[in-house]
Amino acid sequence: MKSIVLWHPLQPFTSPQFRLLWGIITFANAGQWTFLLVSGWQTYTLTQSSAWTGAMVLAVFAPNLIGSPIGGVLVDKFNRKQVLTGALLFATGINVLLGLMSFARHLTPTTLFVFTLLYGISLSLLGVSTNTLVPVSVTPNQLFHAVYLQSIAQRGAEFLGPALASSILAKSGPGAVYIFTAILYISAILLTALLPSNGRLTSPLNDGSGFTHLLKEGVGYVMHSGQLRKLISFTSLHCILTMAYIGLLPTFVSVDVRAHSGFYGALLAYAGLGAIVGILFLTMLGTAMWKDGMLWITALLSSLSLIALSVSVNPLIVSVSVFSAGLAQGMFMALVVAMIQEMTDESFRGRVNSFYLVVTAGLMSVANWGFGALGTLMSESHTFGLMGFAFLMVVMFFWTRIRRFSGKNEGKNYALSAVRRYL
Repeated sequence: MKSIVLWHPLQPFTSPQFRLLWGIITFANAGQWTFLLVSGWQTYTLTQSSAWTGAMVLAVFAPNLIGSPIGGVLVDKFNRKQVLTGALLFATGINVLLGLMSFARHLTPTTLFVFTLLYGISLSLLGVSTNTLVPVSVTPNQLFHAVYLQSIAQRGAEFLGPALASSILAKSGPGAVYIFTAILYISAILLTALLPSNGRLTSPLNDGSGFTHLLKEGVGYVMHSGQLRKLISFTSLHCILTMAYIGLLPTFVSVDVRAHSGFYGALLAYAGLGAIVGILFLTMLGTAMWKDGMLWITALLSSLSLIALSVSVNPLIVSVSVFSAGLAQGMFMALVVAMIQEMTDESFRGRVNSFYLVVTAGLMSVANWGFGALGTLMSESHTFGLMGFAFLMVVMFFWTRIRRFSGKNEGKNYALSAVRRYL
């Protein structure tokens, strides 16, 4: 009897582990984006301040600066399924508490900020765990398509989560959205329980080395990988200057566009939909040979989308600009993750992914807060334009010095020497 052969881009779904991970990633990321929607809108409702709104986005992602390196060592040293389960349980508990406090009307901006910081810690562990589990769930020749499918799950959740949550927010208020978010995380926990507890899901490194030693070794690996180091640096500037606009959207929608919370939720959904369309296009290409060229194209489009967002408050133009930004940023980040996974040795995968999250999500959160504070000095529209032009200059600078980010694994020899020390 012949086995069923899937269309080539869907080949990763032949792996039972990848199918489970895809579902986990979908539910977990839907939870993340519904949390961003409700916490951002609730913060602005309570404070009427763009600086506070930016600070709340800072609280979601800033813990990556500390939590991701810790998570990177944990997933390189211990059972990755257990780390993932713990992070999901933590996120669930926080959302249940915030939901109950919102219903009781006992939630203040300061309390919300503290709980959001704790929630950010769970996100940092989730990000590292899922990124390290995907490559070991598929064969090497399926890696790029697996990462693209992972990105579709993430961006699809970015679209569906806010689309569902925005209607709940409008009808039932923030408390109901937090409970809905907790249900999404519970669904991810149930799927995680079905993952095998041994085999390739366990860490490739369990030698008894201390946290500091493993962390320093991870830094050494990245520093010895020139192309990897340059790619992470370029990506960090992309996240700081183009993706930080999310924190300004609540104020932009309310003050500049003069729209309601439903339109804000719709914009987040448009960004997610754009990302899905872009990543589907990458999947249709069916090859990794265009990765460097597509990286430059999407970087350029990302900057131009923000410039377009700055020129008009017409709802249609705003919607198209946000869709375009989501499309470009979704493609860019999917390409970056796939290239990083391709260049990274398995024994360092957790730590390398943690450094990637530090300079992307962590620094992006700091930029969100900074641009939110800048919103007190200039309009959000002008801030969008400033961000777009700044990244356009970054693209031109890197283009004159680096035409190709992909290449051989320059850290391989360093990884081999590290492994020999454990034998």
